[in-house]
Amino acid sequence: MIVYSLMIYRMTDLYTRAAVGEYTAMMFLPLLAAGISMLFYQSDCEGNKREGRTAIIIGLSGLIQSHVLTLFIMGQVFLVYGLLNLRRTFRVKTILEILKAVLLTLGLNLWFLVPFLDYYTTQNFKVLHERYSLGEYTIRPQQIFSWRYLPARSFNEDPSVCMPLSLGVVSLFSILLSVAAILMSRQRDDRGRLTRLLIMTVLFLWMTTWRFPYHYLEEMAPGIYYWLVAIQFPFRYLSAGALLISVMAVYLASC
Repeated sequence: MIVYSLMIYRMTDLYTRAAVGEYTAMMFLPLLAAGISMLFYQSDCEGNKREGRTAIIIGLSGLIQSHVLTLFIMGQVFLVYGLLNLRRTFRVKTILEILKAVLLTLGLNLWFLVPFLDYYTTQNFKVLHERYSLGEYTIRPQQIFSWRYLPARSFNEDPSVCMPLSLGVVSLFSILLSVAAILMSRQRDDRGRLTRLLIMTVLFLWMTTWRFPYHYLEEMAPGIYYWLVAIQFPFRYLSAGALLISVMAVYLASC
């Protein structure tokens, strides 16, 4: 939790961007990750299933009530997680527990979701007509683990005058330690879990940078691009990177 709490991007949300919804949503991400982990890897015990389901309900409710865009990003994260854990995802008990958690979450949040969806689908909001060029709001790869920055609010091509869109050098150490653990571990399950987490981390950090083919998707796959453009700023995927790196750090500490 210390690694996650002191992520530079979380501090940027809190003190530079003053992104109230996003930094509030980030409080619930570790709870959501813990719940998913319990259902996928510790569901043999009824108590663990109940605790995992409760954690997911609280985590999802927190995201719905604080920042729907973070919910959208986490949906992508756990979609990839499910695809990388197909054998565990498509177990009957896993599917049932996830369905229970989702349905209970929807029931608890209907008082917000019904008027939200009503307004979103019937009113003429500006956000529905604006089309952001995601490629213009990406960051440079070297910014992800940078420790040199100015506390500015600007978003500029020059990292030296850009607000701190970074996860910090400690995150880089966590990734390198994970790679070393994968190469050195003799436990197949440990290697598999760390490898999947590492793949997800690299993917979502890649999506924050100008190296990701947003312009290609805009031209060749407008349907996918239209779906992704809802996040407005690709650097928001740093929240996913922060969560995944923190989970890797916890897993390394417990090995």
